[in-house]
Amino acid sequence: MSYTVYLFRKEVKELYSDLEFLENEALITPFTNEQFEKLKSRLLNYGYQIEKSDENLFTFNFKGWQDNITVF
Repeated sequence: MSYTVYLFRKEVKELYSDLEFLENEALITPFTNEQFEKLKSRLLNYGYQIEKSDENLFTFNFKGWQDNITVF
């Protein structure tokens, strides 16, 4: 069994009471550089590995397993 976890800033939750933002990426408030670096550091310390990365998206997996965390 595998699953994917998406991480968003808390402001996204405060702005949208439903999951409307999942259908329109323009509604997602990006992490600041400082927030992202702290999150990235924490996930790497927990044993997550960077699977994919591009300008606006990072995907981590846990020790080669199929469980992914995607950061927008």
